[in-house]
Amino acid sequence: MKYDYEYYVATTTSELINMIKEGKIRTNCNGIAHFKHLDKRLEERQDEHDNIKYAYASTLFKNNQEKSVAILKELIDKEHEPSMYMYALLNLKGELSDIDKLTSLELMKKSSSLGYAVASHGLSFMYYNGDFGFEKDLEKSFYYANLTIDQGYNVGYFQAGRVCIEKGNNVENYEKAVSYFEKVDIEKYHKKHVELIINANEQLGKFYTNGENGAIKDQKLGKKYMERAEEIRKVITDSDEE
Repeated sequence: MKYDYEYYVATTTSELINMIKEGKIRTNCNGIAHFKHLDKRLEERQDEHDNIKYAYASTLFKNNQEKSVAILKELIDKEHEPSMYMYALLNLKGELSDIDKLTSLELMKKSSSLGYAVASHGLSFMYYNGDFGFEKDLEKSFYYANLTIDQGYNVGYFQAGRVCIEKGNNVENYEKAVSYFEKVDIEKYHKKHVELIINANEQLGKFYTNGENGAIKDQKLGKKYMERAEEIRKVITDSDEE
């Protein structure tokens, strides 16, 4: 079964709990719903009750941090992947000071290794930016981006492509980036992100047209990438007009 993660917003706690019961969403620490479907491992485990408790802890955090954290810790003892990630993230962001930075990182990695795509994406993003005082590491970012993809989260394709571009301005890296970007559901991305995808195609068009940055001069291939850039631009332009 394919899981296409989509964004949702639950306006009330009761709506949130109902959507969790239906297996449609997860939440972040502010209680805002995002990410359709629970991953296969959680569904197979049939731990609906744990996910409801997690949702409750998320919505509770701002008003009753002590109780919220107690619930998260209880779920972590049961190896509940979203709770591991959320608890680690809260500590790294400075909203908690229960565990140190390295322990938080290991907890994130454990959540990722147990199949939680959001944790994998979070790790990729962290290493891409060098967040929370960790050293920027594009190889690790690329690894976790691909793990995100394997775990069924489409945003991993965009992240992997972005890492390829960051690695260097040459035809090989840009071709890899575009190969990832082609799997991105463009209509679900912010315009600024789609502009990066357009730019990657335009750059390849220039590389092949001029025979530069490691590309063998090929006017036909250059035209192909330029046309693809225009095609994508038209999609987002038409979307803006609707």
